[in-house]
Order: sequence, then structure tokens, then C-alpha cells
Amino acid sequence: MLNGQESAVLVLDDVHVGDIIDYSYSIKGSNPVFAGHFSEVVPVQMTEPAERILTRVLWPSRRRLSAKLHGCAIQPSATYEKGTTEYVWDMRQVPGVALEDLVPAWYDPKPWVQLSEFQSWAQVDQWALALFRTTSPNSPELSQEIAKWKQIPESLNRRPVENMENLWNPEERRLFQAH
Repeated sequence: MLNGQESAVLVLDDVHVGDIIDYSYSIKGSNPVFAGHFSEVVPVQMTEPAERILTRVLWPSRRRLSAKLHGCAIQPSATYEKGTTEYVWDMRQVPGVALEDLVPAWYDPKPWVQLSEFQSWAQVDQWALALFRTTSPNSPELSQEIAKWKQIPESLNRRPVENMENLWNPEERRLFQAH
């Protein structure tokens, strides 16, 4: 069943221990909420070992594509032909990433490459603003809250967090203390 979250169920008959299952897939089309903008993740390593991780992106050469590396130094091969750039990340004999216990739920140790045609957060902001425009007026309660927030000095809005421990609840903090 495909639900837009990369899920599929396949039943393979006559598969035995030691058999190698080779698979690939293609994604065509885009989610209309992104208004034609591209953003994707290239996996570099998984939790389980992989014989091969191959990602291929065909990109119009006239459009700029940015890549940000997260925990890796891999670069794709790039070929140009007739107005299209082909980027290929081809990794073989990729070991699995060992996951540690008791790490925060938001932390993902697996390396990856982030692709986007956005060149700055300001561009992302301009795209996202359209998603939250409304023609209905704010409620009086919300308008009062907004007025209060606007009174907060800018220096308090952007101050750095001085003690990261204060971001964790006491139960989580107990897990990270030295014993």
C-alpha cells in the first residue's frame, strides 16, 4: 500500500536464507505543496550493512542545486548532457551504523546529504509564508498575545541558551549525568 511516505508491501515467493534480493525504484512527480521546489535526502549509510546504496538525480542544468553534507564527505559523480546534469552517489560495501542507547529521539547518527534548490533560509521562508497566509482576521485573544510578544525586547528573543541542561526535563537529565 503506497501512502506517500515511501511505504510498499511486497510478497516474494520462494525466498530462502542466503538469497540476495536486489531492488530499485523511481520517483516521478512532486508534492504540489512544494510549488515546484525540490528538496531531498540522499542516504549515505543505514543501520544495517548494504551491498550498494545508489542514488541518481537528473537535474536541469539551468537550475542550481545545493548540497549540504551531514556527517560525511561523499561527493557525487556529475555528467552533463543536453541541458541535464546527472548526479550519482554510488556507495558499495557500506557498513551499518551502530545505534547507541539513550540518545535523544531527535538525534540521527546516520550520515546523509541534503539536496535543495533553495539557496538560503530566506528563500525557504518566502516559500513557506504562502502556506500560512489567511484572509480571516485574528481572534481578539490572539491579537492580544501578538501585541505582548511584540513588546519583548529583541535581545531577549535571540539570546543564546546558556545552559543546555535546562532544555531537558528532569527525567531525561538523569539519564545523561555521569555515574
